[in-house]
Parts: sequence; C-alpha cells; structure tokens
Amino acid sequence: MTRLREWWTGLSRRERVATGLATTFVALAALYLLAIEPAWRSRARLTAELPRLRTQAAEMDALAQEAKKLSTRARTADSPAQTRSALVKLAAEKNLASATVQDGDNQRLVVAVRKADAPSTLALLKDASSELPLRISAARISRGTVWHGSALVGFSNGRETTLVPGRVEWRIDGVAVRAASATLAHPWLTAPLRLSLGREGVAFGKGSARLPAGVLASAGAPFNTLRPGGTLEASWTDTLLRGTALTGEVQIDWRDAKSALSTVAPLGSYRLRVTGRGDGSALDLVTLSGPLQMQGRGRIEGSRIRFNGTAGAEAGMQPALDGLLGVLGMRSGDKVLLAIDT
Repeated sequence: MTRLREWWTGLSRRERVATGLATTFVALAALYLLAIEPAWRSRARLTAELPRLRTQAAEMDALAQEAKKLSTRARTADSPAQTRSALVKLAAEKNLASATVQDGDNQRLVVAVRKADAPSTLALLKDASSELPLRISAARISRGTVWHGSALVGFSNGRETTLVPGRVEWRIDGVAVRAASATLAHPWLTAPLRLSLGREGVAFGKGSARLPAGVLASAGAPFNTLRPGGTLEASWTDTLLRGTALTGEVQIDWRDAKSALSTVAPLGSYRLRVTGRGDGSALDLVTLSGPLQMQGRGRIEGSRIRFNGTAGAEAGMQPALDGLLGVLGMRSGDKVLLAIDT
C-alpha cells in the first residue's frame, strides 16, 4: 500500500485525472460484461421463449384436465352401478330431471327422457360418450303419443351418432290380437309407407324413396372411408320381411355417384337389385353408366352376405381411378375383385 500511495503522490494532477477516468471505465466495462450483459441476454432469451412456455403450460393444463376425466372414467368403468349413477347425475346437470336409466340387453343402458328440449338431450348424448365409458348405439327423439307422433332417428357407427334430417311421423291405424297396421311418413319417402306387423312378419306396401348417398357413411366401413356422394333412389314391391328372410324385390339406384377419394365426378350410376323368395335373397349389381364400371352377384342367407364382383375403369380413365380402385379391392390385372363374406 505504501508503494501504491507513493506512486499516486508522484503523479501530476493531469495524470491522476486520466488514471481515475481509466479506472472508472475499466470498472464500468467489467460491470457490464460480468453482470449487465448476461442479465440482458437472459431477459431477451426469456422474452423469446415466453410464448413457447405459455403454450407448454396450456398443454400441461389440458393434459391435467384430460387425466382428470380419464381417472373419472376409470373409476366408473369398474362398476356398472357407478356408471349408471354417473349417467343419472349427468342428466341432472343438463336439467333433465325426468331421465331414467334402465338395464338393456347385451350390457346396454337404455335412457328415457320425457318432456325435454332437444338441445339438452343432444348435449347429454354428447357428454355421455365423451365423459363416461359409453358409446351411443342408437338415438331417437320423439314427440306425440304412441298412436300418432313423430321422432328424430339417428344412426351410430360406434363413435358418433348422426341424426337423419327430417322427422319420421307415424300413425297407428289399427291393432288386433295378432296384428297391427301403421303408416309412416318422412321427407325422403315419395308417399307415406304402409306397414303391418303380424304372425307372418313385417309387411311393407309398395313404395319408393329418394335420399342423399352421404347417409351411407353412418353405416361404417367401407362407406365411412369412401365418403360417398350423389343420390340414392330406392323402390320396392309389396314386401314381406320374416326375420332376415325377404319376399319381394328391392331396387336401389345410386345416381351420379361420387367419392371423396376420387377427383372424378361423377363416377357413374349403378343399380343394386335384391330379389327374395323367402328362402334367401339374390343380389345383382350392374353399372348403368360412367367411367367406373362395377358388376357382381351374391346372396343373402340368414345373417350372412356373400358377394363377388369386379370393378374397373373405362379406356383412358385408368390413371385417374387407380387410387380409388386400390381401395375397393384386390387387384387382378386391370381390374379389382369385389368380395364380401360376412
């Protein structure tokens, strides 16, 4: 310290000022490099990462909520009684206090709701399939009485339920000891459909219908993959259905057929004829027109369906239809084989 003091004393006033300024500059530079600059970089990095961190936090919160729901589902899945109670509680939350839950066949639950608005009922169906270990297999929303009323009818593919546009209206015309007759009406029917239920089975009067082909997607595979478009025109003779045995003839024309898997539109028009004699039904598929050619034959015997046919493209259309043909069946030369055996 003595030498440093002597050195400082020996400096002139100007040298002392210069030395002091230099020392101050070095000290400030060291402060910036060791403290301020790292802090500034950290702040800039955190500012840049903040949106990502917020997104991750939101994802973690969503995962936590999903885990909470999954844990609830796991608890109810262990006990059918708990699942039933949870369904009743869910109906109460939707202001459907009149809802009743009963055991059905094949481990099903049958929910009946009376004097309820359609939005609340649809919300119950949606939340029941997402928050509980349940899936909706069928849904019907009706109004009126058992003798004369109307209903919304839905079809399920196991994951979601699709309501048929328009209401199905019915009127029971007569009831006897072993028979009953009724009339059904729907916008897709060209005229009210007469039907009767008796010892011989269910009898349908001659009629016809016109509906969008898109409804086929609700039937599941393969239509949910093909996502068909166009129009279905159905017609039938006086028909008797006894179990799965059909007596009569049903014809279905698929006009201006389309598929979401192909840019070619329309693909063509096709006719499927089902002819029954009471001991099994014959299937006959033909192409009426169009670049996609399909034909085949088969039979329906009991609950079993057997069908074999071919599909191919008109000359010059093979490249455009190649992808769709690969989905329809196994390739055999320039055609694909259509086969169904359930």
